[in-house]
Amino acid sequence: MGGYLKDIIIGIVSVAVVVVTLILLLPVERNQQLREKYGKLAINAETDERAKFILDNVSEYPDDVLRYYYNITDNTDFVYNYLEHRNDYASMSFTDDELNSPYPPKLYMSDFRWAYQNIGDYYIYHKGCAAVAITMANLYLNHNGDIDPYKVAFAAENIGVLAGSGGITTAGVKELCEELGLNAVEYNYDTDIGGSDETVDYELIRSITENGHVCLLGMFGERFGAHAVVVRECTDEGIYINDPGSVDNTELLWNYSDVEPEIIYVWDISKSE
Repeated sequence: MGGYLKDIIIGIVSVAVVVVTLILLLPVERNQQLREKYGKLAINAETDERAKFILDNVSEYPDDVLRYYYNITDNTDFVYNYLEHRNDYASMSFTDDELNSPYPPKLYMSDFRWAYQNIGDYYIYHKGCAAVAITMANLYLNHNGDIDPYKVAFAAENIGVLAGSGGITTAGVKELCEELGLNAVEYNYDTDIGGSDETVDYELIRSITENGHVCLLGMFGERFGAHAVVVRECTDEGIYINDPGSVDNTELLWNYSDVEPEIIYVWDISKSE
């Protein structure tokens, strides 16, 4: 009898060990399955609360938002904040300071008021520099909110001046400004498409701003990449630039000599009479 009881006890213990082992293995197996399906999102979710939140709610994210996590560096916050801010544009407005700024106001592509709106096949957050820059120009010139980055993007698509790689083509900025009711004079320094090979005279930029117009710069180079920025103010010490993609760049006083080599377009934007 004692041997029989002993066998039962051993059997129960063995089953218990198997059950506990299976229970312990379940999370490991699940994590492996998640890694195979979601790659670095699942891996990062083990240590990053933002990634864990995205993974736990992954079915609520459209594929074109999730691709920002996988394909574009350091955009975890963009994806993480999508569920909370995806509808912010519906109730967006400009502040009194933005509407009445003595200089072109500082606006950014990452602003949730429009960051999740489309510009072609992309989002303003990633490809909306020119749309945001033109919005700054209108706010400063007309002191109204009739134009916002999404409306600019929509107009650009309607008149066919969106680039295949995203954003607005430099060649289409003048036409787009005029479509939106702004005057624009263009100076082309892009020698690849037949522009001038001269350097951009600082006095041209300064005269645009001192005349109460907006100076929009089309940039290309190591500092700014392919980008659109607005000159906020010219001083004897240098220039302040509103960079839609960088708060740090916006707060910096730039030596003009560091900026000039990357300028390929200058637009003198003014109110429509």
